[in-house]
Amino acid sequence: MSTLGSGGELFQHDLYEKSVKETKTLKARLPASAVESLAREVLSRLPAQFGSCPTTGSTFSTEMVEELAQALISDDDGAAGRLVSTQQAAGHSERSIYLTYLAEAARLLGSWWEADTVDFAQVTIGTARIYAILRVLAPLLRRDHCTLTGKTVLMCSVPGETHTLGVKMAADLLRADGWAVNLMLDETHDTLVEKVAKEKPVLIGLSAAGSHAMPNLARLIMVIRISSPDTSIFVGGHIVAVSADLLKLTGVDAMEVEFEASQTALQRLWDNRLSPS
Repeated sequence: MSTLGSGGELFQHDLYEKSVKETKTLKARLPASAVESLAREVLSRLPAQFGSCPTTGSTFSTEMVEELAQALISDDDGAAGRLVSTQQAAGHSERSIYLTYLAEAARLLGSWWEADTVDFAQVTIGTARIYAILRVLAPLLRRDHCTLTGKTVLMCSVPGETHTLGVKMAADLLRADGWAVNLMLDETHDTLVEKVAKEKPVLIGLSAAGSHAMPNLARLIMVIRISSPDTSIFVGGHIVAVSADLLKLTGVDAMEVEFEASQTALQRLWDNRLSPS
């Protein structure tokens, strides 16, 4: 089922439901401390985006925001998605839905959590649904990009990763192929997030060597999706070989192990941004 949105695109309810299920599964397979960290990131980072884009003509009442917040923690997995698609069909832009409607609902859910009005289980469900909504909105937000010139990619090692030779070599090979590569190694989570939020790169490539990096990688992927929902996310490195099933649950745009396959995947992501399907 789909709902026609403000720009003629459809809100993909099937993708939303699939994303909710995948995010719940991912959180169930991560350590409890990582799940709590993810929840806090979503509920703090998303409201921080509020006000970064004009929202004239796209106001949402207090009652509407509270209704969405309640739907996010209700027993009905589809309720929040239906509310978002209703606002989209009513003419609200995807950007205003993201920057005000969803962000303010996340802020409210966070305040309820701090006041012990809702418990951790409800917050976990709510943030899974928020992330699922972002996954549905991300391709629609990407249509705002102007025509791109010059292939560029931000490549980063996952915070805490010590095996960085592979990503360094990949960066050199991509540069030889005509890519402009901004390489960030050994940076903290907050530094990387601030970089992405400020520059909003078209493509970002994340590299990790093994399953030990999965909690930090999942956290980073989710926050990138929040801070820059129109950025396409690629994951490379040995982690793809050993944790592909978990990576699929994060909703990354592409992932590969070997360099040639990675190069092809990055080119495909870039081409798709030039001519969105």
